[in-house]
Amino acid sequence: MKKNVLYLTWGEDLLTSGILENQVINQLITTRRVFPQVSYSFLCAMPVFWKKRHRAQAQILHEKIDRLEKAGIHVKVVYYWLPVRARYMAIVLHPLFIAAFFFWLKQITNICRRQEIHLIHARAYTGAIVAAAAKKLLRLKVPLVFDTRGLYVDELLQLGFLREGSWWHRQWKRAERTTYACSASIITVSEPFSEYVREHFSLPVDKVQTIFTSVDSDVFTPSVKIANARMRRLKIAAPVLAYCGDLGGSSWHSTASLFALFGQVRRKFRKASLLVISPASRESIDREVLTHFPDRRNELMANCRFMRTYNARETAAALSQADFGVFSYHDSANRGPRHLQEIVLGSKTGEYLAAGLPILVNHTAKAAAAIVRDHRLGIAYNIGDVKSLHRQLGGLVKQWSAYSQRSRKYALNHFEAASIARSHRLIYERLSKP
Repeated sequence: MKKNVLYLTWGEDLLTSGILENQVINQLITTRRVFPQVSYSFLCAMPVFWKKRHRAQAQILHEKIDRLEKAGIHVKVVYYWLPVRARYMAIVLHPLFIAAFFFWLKQITNICRRQEIHLIHARAYTGAIVAAAAKKLLRLKVPLVFDTRGLYVDELLQLGFLREGSWWHRQWKRAERTTYACSASIITVSEPFSEYVREHFSLPVDKVQTIFTSVDSDVFTPSVKIANARMRRLKIAAPVLAYCGDLGGSSWHSTASLFALFGQVRRKFRKASLLVISPASRESIDREVLTHFPDRRNELMANCRFMRTYNARETAAALSQADFGVFSYHDSANRGPRHLQEIVLGSKTGEYLAAGLPILVNHTAKAAAAIVRDHRLGIAYNIGDVKSLHRQLGGLVKQWSAYSQRSRKYALNHFEAASIARSHRLIYERLSKP
């Protein structure tokens, strides 16, 4: 039986690699290929101030849309208006978000009724909140799959965009509770996340399911040539660390945490270097490094390269130049809800593992650290324990091949897009039964 699914994203940039490319575009295409009976309509809403950059990168944007449409996925991109350029995490706090909210409410309702949508799959909070509002306010009787990705309201609080107990905070918590209650199925990215959601929102066990972030492992598979190059670098104690994703600002990952680790790695291996694959600019990161590490700024930045990628193949090519993946996170003490540490498992985790990169993960990112530690996929480090960190690094380099092989195997078993497609299909079939 054919399943018509409306897939929603709001406020996520189609030009990003790790988030939209792997988590959405590749996953939707894979699901369509593996299960042709699943038919997608993809509605993507983005703030209008991105439109200028999208015009400059029009070819890349059109290539992404073409890939989706060639797979039989109908794509609709809408831009919602905001008068000022705001950081992504703060966009939804602007009063004119309300206007965009009701505009998108209408978009969702019209698509569901015209295309006979069987269920809505909403990625992250903003899209899910709008879908939940459509269900309540417009009596839209379509099951909602809430693909959470994180605890958005608590992240806003942690990053200082919300003040605990404020009017905005209360409204967002209310919308959050309503969305969880309205959702027929909830997807989280880690088991601790699932446990927290079940307990905090009083949800039945079978309503919440853990599905890891998606990666196309074929794209990230390292060649023999790449593996040999890595072994040569490690033989002369010149490891290359790769950090992939947003950095500083509204990111989970602080510049100070990343360069604190890099600084310690260079104390252990004087030829070590860092590759930052990020939309963050070198200039902004340089300023932060100067603030936090004034005495070592020249050394650290001289051994650091920056690049930005726009699709999975570019990201895979960049990661092929590295030997380890870094999940530096931050120490969130006194920075909002501490339970965020317990659940975090970034999209970069699957990319690193699929690329055969053992991971250096901050022990404060507890969900990711538990996987890395329990399955011996790298090291979970404590930046405050330098002696232990250096000992761990030495052992990791010596046994790099074994760690790399385990990483690849774990990615194939848990992060592979085809496996995740099967999990999505089971949810779709269960919810769309008459």
